[in-house]
Amino acid sequence: MAGALSLDDGARVVALRSKAILALSGEGGMASVQLPVVEVEQFAPVTDGRVEVAAVNGPSSVVVAGTPEGLDEVIVEAEARGARARRVEVDYASHSVQVEQLGEEIPAVLADISPTGASVPFHSTVTAGRFDTAGLDAGYWYRNLRSTVRLESVIRGLVEAGHRLFVEVSAHPVLAGAVQETAEAAGRDVAVTGTLRRDDGGLERLLLSLAEAYVHGAPVDWRVRFAPVGADPTPDSRVPHVDLPTYAFQHRRYWPETTAVAAGKGRAVDDWRYRVVWRRGTLPDGEGPRLAGRWLLIAPEASHMERDPGASPRADVPTTAEGRIAAALRAAGAEVTLAAQAAPGDYAGVIAVPRSLGDAVTLLRDLRAADVTAPSWWLTEGAAPVVAGDVVSPEAAQLWGLGQVVGLEHPDRWGGLVDLPADWTEDTGRRLAAVLAAGRDHRTGEGDDSRARAALGDTALQGAVGVEDQVAVRESGTYVRRLVRALSGGRRPEQVWEPRGTVLVTGGTGGIGAHVARWLAAEGAEHLVLTSRRGRAAPGAVDLGRELEARGTRVTFAACDVADRDALAAVLADIPQETPLTAVAHAAGVATFSDVLSIDGDELVSGTAAKVEGARHLDELTAGLDLDAFVLFSSGAAVWGSAGNGTYAAANAYLDGLAYERRARGLTATSVAWGGWAGGGMLQGSESVAGQLERMGLRQMQPELAIGVMSEAVGQGETALTVSDMDWERFAPVYALSRRRPLIEEIPEAARVLHGGDPADDTATADTNAAARLRESLAGLTDLERRDSLLDLVREHAAAVLGHASPDALTPDRPFKDLGFDSLTATELRNRLNTATGLRLPATLVFDHPTPTALAGLLHDELLGGAPDDPMDALRVQQELDRMEKALLPAVTAPDMDPGTRADVAQRLRDLAARLSGTDPDAPPRTADGLEAATDDEIFDLIDRDLGVG
Repeated sequence: MAGALSLDDGARVVALRSKAILALSGEGGMASVQLPVVEVEQFAPVTDGRVEVAAVNGPSSVVVAGTPEGLDEVIVEAEARGARARRVEVDYASHSVQVEQLGEEIPAVLADISPTGASVPFHSTVTAGRFDTAGLDAGYWYRNLRSTVRLESVIRGLVEAGHRLFVEVSAHPVLAGAVQETAEAAGRDVAVTGTLRRDDGGLERLLLSLAEAYVHGAPVDWRVRFAPVGADPTPDSRVPHVDLPTYAFQHRRYWPETTAVAAGKGRAVDDWRYRVVWRRGTLPDGEGPRLAGRWLLIAPEASHMERDPGASPRADVPTTAEGRIAAALRAAGAEVTLAAQAAPGDYAGVIAVPRSLGDAVTLLRDLRAADVTAPSWWLTEGAAPVVAGDVVSPEAAQLWGLGQVVGLEHPDRWGGLVDLPADWTEDTGRRLAAVLAAGRDHRTGEGDDSRARAALGDTALQGAVGVEDQVAVRESGTYVRRLVRALSGGRRPEQVWEPRGTVLVTGGTGGIGAHVARWLAAEGAEHLVLTSRRGRAAPGAVDLGRELEARGTRVTFAACDVADRDALAAVLADIPQETPLTAVAHAAGVATFSDVLSIDGDELVSGTAAKVEGARHLDELTAGLDLDAFVLFSSGAAVWGSAGNGTYAAANAYLDGLAYERRARGLTATSVAWGGWAGGGMLQGSESVAGQLERMGLRQMQPELAIGVMSEAVGQGETALTVSDMDWERFAPVYALSRRRPLIEEIPEAARVLHGGDPADDTATADTNAAARLRESLAGLTDLERRDSLLDLVREHAAAVLGHASPDALTPDRPFKDLGFDSLTATELRNRLNTATGLRLPATLVFDHPTPTALAGLLHDELLGGAPDDPMDALRVQQELDRMEKALLPAVTAPDMDPGTRADVAQRLRDLAARLSGTDPDAPPRTADGLEAATDDEIFDLIDRDLGVG
């Protein structure tokens, strides 16, 4: 290939040297050992000369050659060290002293070859460096057979010189894993491909290999093989282009439905999915935080509280939230001024515990009137689900929606939001003081930065801790809020949402509502109830009705203000019994535009009524129904704020909080915080605002694609998901123009544009976030579900590597080797899983963990540290039982179920019921004999009754 030998000379080298080797047959053998060469060289058969190192292919990939007995000892020693070792299927010892028998024959038979200098650089595994091809004479080919193959040294040198693509030209790739391992040891990412495969050595395989190299940057002139577009085949048999079918007549997907874990990979909509997570930090040991200066604490009950700022705090005095806060501040060294409302003065900070949106906006205006410019901190309780067991208050969540807008409009007067636990402890006060102290130190440049940073944790993207403006304090520690990409794949939907019966769509005649109605009709909903203030008289309603009815869906338009509980109840009461209500999509709402200091009481009422009151009424009126879906249409304004949209942000934040609150009650709920929609949405008719958001980086999503993501979110049991097509390179600089915004700094593109860096570093950043997103997707699952999800991930990627249309043919406990994996496909699978998980898995992955189940177990331990399940709450227990029932009952009642298997299942259920009875102190005695005497049908009835799955 380098052009140093003619084709005839190359054939002579291969054929005549191979013929000469036959003379060595039966005298020795070779073995591969997965250990570093420095360890292998210490083995007794190597030190005494019976075995030699024949090849060093990678950091832990060595081939030895020598006598059969010596090789057996090497294999035993390697396995004793926990390494894989096996015999190579040859009966001669290349690259060993035995080759010296051919020291005269090989140079003689190859004496006539005529090597020349080549234009393509040639790197020799004999010399471990670049080599003049004019020297590829007969003597070189003898040395090539006798000397140790120094592949690792050659590859390492090429990698360090900047080469990133390696193609193994062979009948079947055997060195790809070693090349990949060498590159990883050098800290470089490379691509390794082959040419032909065992049992797949035709032109189609070669073209596929060329395509693999091409997508990794290799220059391929496809014109040699493919005729120009529109041209007929030429005499040299070049292949013409063909048109794709105009109709997707074969509904077969060829790509695994796993989500890309980094921007720009996989489906476009996968990059639209985000969720809010809470990152845990740590508090400094030793001396507590110190707060300097005078702090204004606004407390409605101030006139009834102890007002002396110099008084010593007593644990038995504070009985209100503000009283406990005051005590904590004073304990940290702050001078505290208690006031029932804003009071003029020079303060280090202002702290308030607003009870409502009205309280909050009044406070903002009062502070401005009093000319108080110190940063304000709002303290809430139950605004977010930070740790397991948190009870979310939708009203508190509203304050966070509004507070983020305050931070955007008045960054110089904003401190941040701190959510406190329901149960106050001494640690609560200390941690709150640490948050405030860090913020104060950051603004003034005072204090020990290391202590401030430690107050909330020090992660790679967090930066100075004082910039944190969205914090939660819990008994287990302090947490900061982050927006991250949400993984949609890796586990199958809990239950596909198939619209049926009647579906209620509020705001059903508007832009978004109309798109949702069309999708529901297309998916099979029999009856749609579309509400709006004007009902059938709304613009476009009549045409929409005709369109939906043409699809076979009955449509009812209802003129109803969803904020009117009685009117909404009447609409629900009119739903026919033959098509009962099965789902709700709450898309009603109005957008208001004004800065936070201009918001008045009327705007708060009108701007939140449809979303907040409507959602509350829908929740209460449908609480007794077993709905398939309860979808709340929220907004990105509730997630990251939106200047000029304080009321709107607060209203949507309520929806997010309500979704969590419903889930805690065991009811379905999915709140989707939308970005910009094309052809509808809250900005319909406000083209100038829509254009401004587009310029800021909020691209408009096609409705059909957006609704598809919503459907997936419902099926996957998402509680709150953000769906937005973001141009982070535009959005992030504008969003963080006036102050740091840690919320978005775990988005790789945002982090890069905010903090600088080479785009080539994106891979490492994306991999880090891939692992974080995958861990987040697994966090809400039981341990069994996590393992199932990771097994699905492994099987899907393994199927893609092997070219299967689905993973169904890949039995979880069947060895990869039996499934058809070799060294190259093993490397491909490892690379795919590296990308999907953000891990750096070893090149020997498939050999060390030889089945999909074993490999999924490794991923579980690497991602989750082998952590066991947290104790399940009552809701999760019920969900697990529901899942078990759905899987169990159809199986045991199937006509082909073996009676013995059914009896075994029944016996296991008897054992489970007996164990459960033993954990209930109030349960009546139930003897084992009674359970043993029960029939199988009685056992299934017992499980239905006692476990609540009937």
